[in-house]
Amino acid sequence: MNAAIETQTVEVDGLPIRYLTVGEGPPLMLLHGAGDNALDRQWVLPDLGATYRIYAPDLPGSPDSARPTIDYSPAFFARFVAKFLDALGIEQVAFTGNSLG
Repeated sequence: MNAAIETQTVEVDGLPIRYLTVGEGPPLMLLHGAGDNALDRQWVLPDLGATYRIYAPDLPGSPDSARPTIDYSPAFFARFVAKFLDALGIEQVAFTGNSLG
């Protein structure tokens, strides 16, 4: 697959969130680990995009992302991911992640 990876931004709870997207098919969200960002997974996006519509957000607090003064707990990230999906109008999605993701 030679589709171009797109960089987009969406607002989630007043925070501008950058995300990468590529491909067609059922949605698959890639969640990065602490201290990383979506760009750390860009090498695998084209291959996964051959089968899925990939969404790879920069989680709040990560490099190149919004860094609000909040408690970066697992519960915060669970709420963030649900709101991110709502902002994009995605009702069902598969996930893959590493570390914090």
